Amino acid sequence: MPDPVAADLQRPLVVIAHPDDAKFWAGGTIAAWTAAGVEISYLVLTDGEAGGFDPSVPRSEIPQIRRDEQLRAAAVLSVTDVRFLGRNEGSRPTPPSGNWIWPHP
Repeated sequence: MPDPVAADLQRPLVVIAHPDDAKFWAGGTIAAWTAAGVEISYLVLTDGEAGGFDPSVPRSEIPQIRRDEQLRAAAVLSVTDVRFLGRNEGSRPTPPSGNWIWPHP
C-alpha cells in the first residue's frame, strides 16, 4: 500500500544530534520513505565523540568511527546525502542577538 505521506514529500531533512539517532528514532519511517522513492538528507550536529566505551579505542578516533558508522547505517536505509556539522557534544551555539526566544539551559 503506498504511503500517502511519502507521496507529498519532496526532500525531507532529518536533523539529529548524534550519529546514531536517525536509525534509532526514525529508521522505520526513513526506510519506508526511501522505498517509496523519497530522497532524504541527514544533518548530524555532532560527531558523537562522547560515545563509545571501549578503553582500547583512543578517544581521538571516536569521531571518525562514529561518522563511518553513520554513513554505513544511512546507506542501509538508502540515504545518500549525509552532512556533519562536527559540533562538540554538549556545546551550545551562541544565542542570536535581538529579541529571540532561546531555550533556558
